[in-house]
Amino acid sequence: MREAVILMAYGSPPTNPDDIMEYLRDIYHGHEPPEYAVKENVEKYRMAGGVSPSNRIIESVRQKLEARLAREGDFRVMLGFKHWRPSIESAVREARDWGGPGS
Repeated sequence: MREAVILMAYGSPPTNPDDIMEYLRDIYHGHEPPEYAVKENVEKYRMAGGVSPSNRIIESVRQKLEARLAREGDFRVMLGFKHWRPSIESAVREARDWGGPGS
């Protein structure tokens, strides 16, 4: 039997500082984020070399978990982010589609 696990995380834009506004709008429920939040996030990305380390870390966790579970059966681990892509909703759809009939 095929099994799916959804690993959920907060999420952050991967490498493009231009995506910060889209990310922050999601956090602020579609509203324009306050200027201090924009400045703070732009500065964090600048200090990290323009790349969020959290995405690399969570992907590493996903890969390790999937490899570990693969020893137990036919498992796949999908990522679902609260505030980035892929969303939790799309991860649920992917898990359902991957699991096949009756999932």
